Amino acid sequence: MSPSSEAILPHFSAVLDAVPETPVIPQYAPTGTTPIPPAAIRKLAAEHSNLAAVKVESRPPYSFIAALAEEPCAVPSFAGSGGLYMLDSLRLGAIGVQPGSGFVELYQQIYSSWQSGETSRSEEVFLRLL
Repeated sequence: MSPSSEAILPHFSAVLDAVPETPVIPQYAPTGTTPIPPAAIRKLAAEHSNLAAVKVESRPPYSFIAALAEEPCAVPSFAGSGGLYMLDSLRLGAIGVQPGSGFVELYQQIYSSWQSGETSRSEEVFLRLL
C-alpha cells in the first residue's frame, strides 16, 4: 500500500486542520512507502502552525534533516532510528532525538553535553551507546 503523494499530502493537511491547537509531530519513515519531499513538508508547515516538528526515520537522515532546516519555513526535526545518527543529525539542525529504546539516561547525557557545548563529552557517551 503505497499511496501517491497527491493522496498523502491532503491527508496530512486534513489531520493538521482537524487539531489546530494540538502540536503534531509526524514520523517520516520512507522505506516501503511513498517518499514525501522536504519542500512539501515545509509547505505544510507554512500553512499549519501546529506542524511542530518531524521525526525522521530515513537511513541515513542527513539530507532530509538538512533540507527540512532550509528557509523559508524551516521545520524542526528529531532524529529517529534508535538514535544511531543523533550527533550528525544535531550538527545538521535536528533539535533532538526520539528513539524507541530504553537508554533514556544516555540520550539525556549526550543531549545535555551537546547543548552545553561539550561536544567531546557528547561524542564519548554516544560512542559508548553505540
